[in-house]
Order: sequence, then C-alpha cells, then structure tokens
Amino acid sequence: MGLKPRHFLPTPEIGRLDNMQSLHLDRFYPDNGQILLSSLLFRLRSTSLRGLLTGVAATVVIGCLTAGSASAATQGQRGATSTGSLGVSLTVPTLARVSKLEDIQLGSWTGAGDLTGSSNAICVWTNSGVYSITAQSQNVQGNDFNLRSNSGKLVPYKVQWAQSGNQTSGQALNPNSPLTGQNTNAQSIDCSQGPNATAGLFVNIAENALSAAGEGAYSDTLTLVITPL
Repeated sequence: MGLKPRHFLPTPEIGRLDNMQSLHLDRFYPDNGQILLSSLLFRLRSTSLRGLLTGVAATVVIGCLTAGSASAATQGQRGATSTGSLGVSLTVPTLARVSKLEDIQLGSWTGAGDLTGSSNAICVWTNSGVYSITAQSQNVQGNDFNLRSNSGKLVPYKVQWAQSGNQTSGQALNPNSPLTGQNTNAQSIDCSQGPNATAGLFVNIAENALSAAGEGAYSDTLTLVITPL
C-alpha cells in the first residue's frame, strides 16, 4: 500500500500477542493503524492471535463509524473561520412513580355488615404508559392480606385495584402476585397536569371475618410496587 512502518513488530513479539490485553496500533503505524490491521489479519496463521486482532478490528471499525455519525464531535480547521460540531445525547430509563396515597381508616365495626374503604385518587405515572402492580404485606397468610392486633390476632381483608381514578371497585389483587397490563394516562409525574388521579385501591373486610375477630385495634401496612412494562 506504499506505507512504511516507523517501527516494526518482530516475529517473537507477534508470537506473544495472544497473552496481551490489547494491541496499540498507533505504536507501529501511527499514520494508518487500520491499514496495518488489515495487513496483519491477512498474514495471520495463529488462531488465538487472529481472534485477538479480529476483536481489535471490530473496535476500530466501530470507532470509524461513530466518528462519522451525528453523535460524535468533529474538530474545526484553522482558517478565517472554523467550524466544529458535537453531539448531544441523553438516556431516559424506564421510570415510574406512585403518589397521592392516603391511609384507609375503616373506623369501628358496628356488629353488622362488611367494612370497606378506599384510596381512590392515586396518581400512577410511568414513561412507558403500561405497568404492573404488586401488593405486599408482612401479614400475608395464603391468599389473604391480614390486619394484625397488638396481641397478634388476624383479620383477613381483600384488596382491589382500578387503573383509573375515582372508581368504586377494581380488579382483585392477590398478595405478592403482579397484576399486569395496567395503563396510565398521567401527563405529569405527580398528576398536576392532565388527569389528577389515574388509579384507585379498595379494601373490604367481610362480616364473617369481623364477627370472628376478637376485641382490639387492628392495622396493616400495604406496600404497592409499580413496575413499568
């Protein structure tokens, strides 16, 4: 190709290249490392050395392609004016946020009927628009969430989830089991723009569970995990 090396790589050194971490082409052919690489690849006989140089070739080619793309900087030349360019890039990961949760106070049971409560103006935002929700509690037994008294007595309750705000019921949530395919049309991370509520949560304690419960104050902490899809 008409290029003469400023330095050359002796044969014994080539034999040891398969133990090296990298090959610095500019050390041997500073003017055109890629041409040197092509020449070396043509002459290779050692399989391990061929693998090493092939990896370097991939890096060199990718570097050349990147340098010519819009995302890489180009340097200006000396002159009356000089023009250069640079790329500006950003990565936005998949994100989610749940907010506007309110504690559910069920009050005192009167001795008849179920007890129900809700937090039905929840804000769920994701930049994917689709998510799953998983409800968790430390007082789970089987398929039931439970309220626990100070003495350790349990009262089971059921949970439902609605994928829009200001509803009166939703789909059943089972403990530690994701409810997938939920959608949100939240326009901002805190629902300050667009709909002010995009989800709701509902709890129900059946009358027979309440009648079987002993006297006392019961409570539970329900943890909601929103996973964007």
